[in-house]
Amino acid sequence: MKTTREYWADPAWWRQALTNPTPPFQAADERAGARPAAVLVPLIARANGVQVLLTRRSSRLRHHPGQVSFPGGAVEASDRSFEDTALRETGEELGIDRADMETLGTLPCHHTISGFDVTPVVGWLAANYQFKAQTAEVDEAFEAPLAFFLDASNRHQRSVVWRGERRSYFEYRYQHHVIWGATAAMFDSLRQVVAQRDSGAKERTP
Repeated sequence: MKTTREYWADPAWWRQALTNPTPPFQAADERAGARPAAVLVPLIARANGVQVLLTRRSSRLRHHPGQVSFPGGAVEASDRSFEDTALRETGEELGIDRADMETLGTLPCHHTISGFDVTPVVGWLAANYQFKAQTAEVDEAFEAPLAFFLDASNRHQRSVVWRGERRSYFEYRYQHHVIWGATAAMFDSLRQVVAQRDSGAKERTP
């Protein structure tokens, strides 16, 4: 019988787990209030377990400089869906060919303090994908074990006073990287998806 982690290496398992309905798509010229955006949560099957691809944003960027995040960005008028936005942005930032990326489903939309409504699109990368980070947008790209972020003991809750209001947020520390804010919240959403999937599987087991 397969363990849960072995199932993570099966894209079909993720398609069945990601049942969250994709929010109505809004192109950039249709937005009102928060700006719509999408990121790709890229999963890769490796011999040592499923990995997730993360980037460290350029310190020269206007929004969230130097932070660890998923590749992605704002919806553009030419995009046809949030999946299209996520794949386009990943290609632009990391030079990954669309043929090496497959979308599996979405996580709940996240609102950022910088005014974006971000739809996380979970994707599957071919194990032999090639990338070339665009230095204008990305300082670093690296893989990390998915299991690390799905282990609740590695998630820590922090708080900070922002514009006179105390805000709580999640934080992970992996090697020398600090992953926090919206990216950490998306990992927590993914953790909940896996937990619900596992719970349903146990209920169906005779």
